[in-house]
Amino acid sequence: MSSTPLNDRAYDLGLKAVANFKKLPDEVIAYYEQHLDQIPAALERGFVIEGREPTIPTLVTEAENCICITNQSLEQMIVAGHYDWSNSDITPGCFPITSEAGEYEYKLFHFDRDIESDEAERLIEEAGSGWENAKNEHLLAFGSKFPEEQRKFPIVELGSVALVNGYRYVSYLDRYDSYRGLGLSRRDGWWYRYCRFLAVRKVSAS
Repeated sequence: MSSTPLNDRAYDLGLKAVANFKKLPDEVIAYYEQHLDQIPAALERGFVIEGREPTIPTLVTEAENCICITNQSLEQMIVAGHYDWSNSDITPGCFPITSEAGEYEYKLFHFDRDIESDEAERLIEEAGSGWENAKNEHLLAFGSKFPEEQRKFPIVELGSVALVNGYRYVSYLDRYDSYRGLGLSRRDGWWYRYCRFLAVRKVSAS
């Protein structure tokens, strides 16, 4: 493994894991040699520190709950989220509301690795059980109901795509310092491993 330090914290964690690292399966060692940036998170999860044999990171899903789509306009949904800033291109023209009003279960998908939008979208669809990639209105409903979640990690919707200045964009929730924001990012780009992807399935009509 390269001796280039990732950062001081990663180095400290690595020292604690030296005795156990050689116990890992060869394919796991090979994986982390190619993904040095993922070592700190793997160590923190206890994969190495406690001597357990990890698997190469795959799909992780998080708790289910519900959000509601009402008859609010897009502008009203943005106001209800009390964001400190929002992208001016998130408009009814770019992101029309197309979902039926009613209650939706949600799930945050976490793939624990850098991932392209197409692959994340496919993995959510392949998860089954009726999960669909969330749209912009689902993201807004989520941000309004759970305002503190985006302080933990960026939350992305892949179900609504807007053409802005010739490029395809999707919306996401994020934070900058203590500020909560509603932003846009290129649909054809990559997402960092700490991002979560919002999925929904319909529960009832209003």
